[in-house]
Amino acid sequence: VRPPTKGRAIEERFRKMNERPSPRPKSIGSERPEPRCASNVPMATVSQCSPSKPFITSACDVGATSLSGTVRSVLLNAVPVDPAVEDRVRELEIPFNKWGIDPYGIEQQELGRFFSALQFFYRNYFDVHVHGIENLPARGRAMIVGNHSGGVAIDATMIISASFFEREPPRLAQGMVDKFLGKIPGASQVASRVGQFAGLPEHAARFLEDERLLMVFPEGARGTAKLAKDAHTLVHFGSGFIRLALETRTPIVPVAFLGGGKAIPTVMNLSRLGKLIGVPYLPVTPYGLPVPLPMS
Repeated sequence: VRPPTKGRAIEERFRKMNERPSPRPKSIGSERPEPRCASNVPMATVSQCSPSKPFITSACDVGATSLSGTVRSVLLNAVPVDPAVEDRVRELEIPFNKWGIDPYGIEQQELGRFFSALQFFYRNYFDVHVHGIENLPARGRAMIVGNHSGGVAIDATMIISASFFEREPPRLAQGMVDKFLGKIPGASQVASRVGQFAGLPEHAARFLEDERLLMVFPEGARGTAKLAKDAHTLVHFGSGFIRLALETRTPIVPVAFLGGGKAIPTVMNLSRLGKLIGVPYLPVTPYGLPVPLPMS
């Protein structure tokens, strides 16, 4: 029995719709002709993803259509890019494509804003002094291994700044951040676009295989949780970085960071309150909030 004419017309219509290729999604913004993936792990642009070489994870970046994307855009656009910083970003040995994005999703434009903002804190607010920067390899894989202190990761940002501002040619130190950062809305997007990713062994190994400069703090969050009176001591150092360096034949550059405990003089940590908001702890200073003090 042949179906009614109306039924055949509907079937034919759906058949043609299924055969029609799906339209290509439009890009967000005029500077990105293709959509891009970003998350708190190393990623590539969509055009570079292929089934033969899968990535660890994927998360679509909706950019300005999300609240975190809007806040991020407002904050970053409020920071003017220093022309001198922009020139140094161009000197970085990172394979940016024609849109200024590297295979991991690091963005040239946002690096300019990031270092333009850090420049004030590095040169004026904290007045950082660096010794032995010539021991940092100018090119190729290397692993910066340092102590951790200061309530929050001030030491990490200052080491990133020193590698960029003091080394010739400049280098981008890529840190292995704690995984809790991925739970903070917008934080993982901002961090990944300036080269800082979740601290997983597979991420670290991949960076080193690509001849990147890796920054590791074996003390982890326990290091930054040290009280001010213990700032110059060390807690347990994980040994995973040694195994990774041996497997990838990577030179280790030891770093000692002083002054973190004075910038944020932690007197106690609120662990329970921190867990409620998704962080390991909240440092408490004599003046209450964990706001860093100017140092020289």
